[in-house]
Amino acid sequence: MPTYIVTSNGGDLLNNVEYNTGQGDTLTRVHKGTQPLKQSSDGAKTWQTKVPVTAERTAYVSATPQPGHTATCRIILGGKQIISQKGEPGTRVTCTKTAPPMQK
Repeated sequence: MPTYIVTSNGGDLLNNVEYNTGQGDTLTRVHKGTQPLKQSSDGAKTWQTKVPVTAERTAYVSATPQPGHTATCRIILGGKQIISQKGEPGTRVTCTKTAPPMQK
């Protein structure tokens, strides 16, 4: 089950937040719109959610920071970061990665 994380270097909100969730052959794009950022113990402003995504399906998260701020998205799976992307100030950031096959 991946954890989607988006951090921003400022502002209190993320705009246009969306991500994939689903199991089996069904994959759904969830549109959450504007979401609040929470201040973490290390001072970062973060939004995150943990959702089911079946192995070998596309894990996806995307968001836009407030104007003048940058955002970084990350996808964590099995305690390991499988992708991280940093956007330019005020621009949308997107992380997309196919979830690896289940280990036997």
